[in-house]
Amino acid sequence: MRGSHSQLSLLRVYLLTLLCFRCAGELPPSGGPIDTVPPKIAATYPEQNTVNFSDNKIILEFDKYVEETSVEGSVFVSPSLGLLEFDWSGKRAEIHFSEKPRPNTTYVVNVGTDVVDTRNRNRMDRAYNLAFSTGGSIDSGSISGRVYDDQPGGVMIFAYHLDSLSRRTIDPSVEKPQYLTQTGKEGSFSLTHLSLGVYRLFAVRDEYKNLLYDIGVDQIGICQKDVVVDSNRPSIEKVDFQLTKEDTTRPQLFTATAPNRSHVVLHFSKPLDPKRFDRNAFSIVDTLTGEPLQTRDGFVDLQNLSSIVLVTSEQKPQIGYRVAVGSVFDTTGNALNSKSNSATFAGVSLPDSSGPRIVTISIGDSARQIPFDARIELCFNDVVKRQDIEKGFSLFDSSGVRVSGVFQWETSAAVGFVPRTELQSRVWYRLRLPLNTVRDLAGNHGKDSVIVRRFETVDKNQFGSLEGEVTDETGSKVQVAIILRAREVDERDRRVFEARLLGSGKFQIPRIAEGSYIVNAFRDDNNNGKYSFGKPFPFQPSELFAFYPDTVKVRARWPVEGVVIHLR
Repeated sequence: MRGSHSQLSLLRVYLLTLLCFRCAGELPPSGGPIDTVPPKIAATYPEQNTVNFSDNKIILEFDKYVEETSVEGSVFVSPSLGLLEFDWSGKRAEIHFSEKPRPNTTYVVNVGTDVVDTRNRNRMDRAYNLAFSTGGSIDSGSISGRVYDDQPGGVMIFAYHLDSLSRRTIDPSVEKPQYLTQTGKEGSFSLTHLSLGVYRLFAVRDEYKNLLYDIGVDQIGICQKDVVVDSNRPSIEKVDFQLTKEDTTRPQLFTATAPNRSHVVLHFSKPLDPKRFDRNAFSIVDTLTGEPLQTRDGFVDLQNLSSIVLVTSEQKPQIGYRVAVGSVFDTTGNALNSKSNSATFAGVSLPDSSGPRIVTISIGDSARQIPFDARIELCFNDVVKRQDIEKGFSLFDSSGVRVSGVFQWETSAAVGFVPRTELQSRVWYRLRLPLNTVRDLAGNHGKDSVIVRRFETVDKNQFGSLEGEVTDETGSKVQVAIILRAREVDERDRRVFEARLLGSGKFQIPRIAEGSYIVNAFRDDNNNGKYSFGKPFPFQPSELFAFYPDTVKVRARWPVEGVVIHLR
């Protein structure tokens, strides 16, 4: 019995050891290179471009194990076939439609780039499109392009087939697209197997994965025009997008306070546009008698863009006043909310006895590497008399020669000085402003001190140059400004150099710092100096733009020539 018991124990140990070895054999090998290969679709049912298809399911087989939920959130059928039901077996997904395919229709199954494998979460590097038709032919139209963004991968491309009734009513926030695809990691996309017609496209970073544009949540790119796919041009290329987050929230007036008897500070819900300030947009009245209180001047506080400072005639102490704002605009152009455009405050007896002071100067003392075309900006805490600044301000070079220039007033409390001719290379300059010569509207002088700043300009030998041409191939007979920009790739600095052209033609940026740059151009149709992204609804196309295809490397003292950008 003891021998039998001993043999049984040995057998158990043997079986346990064998089991452990078998389990160990099933584990993935340790060490070795990290798997960075993206998953791909190895086979499909039906095969690509199948015609006369009559089944109610398709099959996708991947070349490696993938996360099932990532696939189920990345498969879209255009036009829609209703809800999709997934049945998994290893690397194989069988997908059933809840709606019956329509006759004589080309369908495209799009598998987006959010699909990841199970081993190392590698993403598909490009979207996959499977086309089949329930009729005897496959639609052959296509639209391709690119999303230009710091993170261009995984952006959804929404496409709407337009007719005479829908052109004005397409709203991507409430209507799902008929066709869609997703950008690859470099931002490129291709919509294939489209029927002939007119299409409106949007690029949407669909955060909620609901195939709708969620305003204020999703970034969006608006097409530069509707795209026509016809028998003469069945394949349309270079339909490109730039992304923005649309801000439709109107600013609101929160509170008003009186720091002294001739000033009122208004506090708003968001930053305001200083250039659109209008002192005539404000009215202040006594809440009991209705007697008006004059608004003499005011400005958007550049230190806190959510505040406006008004200079008033003398207030009566302990009297209630109501200020009403007719119109102010935020930095994205939204007008003031008419339901939150007034506030009350109490007049105070404290006189305005403190003189104006400088809160910021754009150039620090002993600063170096200042550009030749530098705009010297001065910002005050109150409205100042312009003639005092323009008379008292001076700029001298190292030999004592005074530099003449132009004063550009951004607000009644902020001014920029621009030299009439460019400053010299590697020269020390000195600016001077006696504060005791500066007065506010009440006649108060600044402190009995002098603001002095010394700075040195940059060495011209540190620069290269950039030359080329911008062509406008749209056929437009209206000549508008074209702005060309070179933006540095280095995220630590991101310097931007700019040239402005009147219509297409040759351009030159004579001094551009050494580095690598992304170069683009756009038609400034509204002449505001900024790229306009358009609006999805009511539809307003974005301004036409184009990027130079390669990164441009600029070296000091060397010209870069032959940079040609085509606006189409």
